[in-house]
Amino acid sequence: MRKNRALQQVKALLQTDVAGVHQNGILRLLQGCNGAVAVLIVALPDIRQHGGKVGGLANITVTSLSQATSVFAGQNLGAQSYSRLRRGGWLLPAASGLLSLAGGLLMAACCRPLLLLFTQDEAVLAFAVRYIRVVLPFQWCYAAFNAIMSFANGMGEIRYSTIVNIILLWGVRIPASYLLAWLGYGGYAMAGVSLSFVVGLLAMLFYYKSHAWADICARAEAQEAA
Repeated sequence: MRKNRALQQVKALLQTDVAGVHQNGILRLLQGCNGAVAVLIVALPDIRQHGGKVGGLANITVTSLSQATSVFAGQNLGAQSYSRLRRGGWLLPAASGLLSLAGGLLMAACCRPLLLLFTQDEAVLAFAVRYIRVVLPFQWCYAAFNAIMSFANGMGEIRYSTIVNIILLWGVRIPASYLLAWLGYGGYAMAGVSLSFVVGLLAMLFYYKSHAWADICARAEAQEAA
């Protein structure tokens, strides 16, 4: 009975894009955090379960390369191998972004057949496909800026990446998702996630203008000249 009611809520949201729906305080907050996605996660956990399986395939490069980048930075900083730090500081984020772009586009194109392996419910499929096709094509931005963050963290420069993370959540993702829901596009409020990925990449690119990166490059040039 509970699941039937949840399915009815899902179908209603897909038809109306939650336009003009007045939620209570909790659901309104959830809608602002991730639009209709959050409401559906509360109403129907199957969307998170099955959509996460497909999205996780494209997310492998993000987690694996980010961890490797942090270790790479810490080890080479300890070994004072600044030439490798300078080379890996841009090569690892670029590789992570390119691999994630390929994986994201592939998963976005093939997501429906893959999702059918886990569920045949049309309401779940429709929303999960929409979420994947809106978010995953921008996953490469997240992969690249997360690798830059991991590099900075491995170097001990954690303040800037912490500030960027806070701004992305409270200054970009939540306000953008809430604004889309308020304008009547709640069914596409997950675009706030995609926007935060792009903004995060732009913000982390400024790391290459920092004194820490300039110091790495200067030490690398000195090592190569010696």
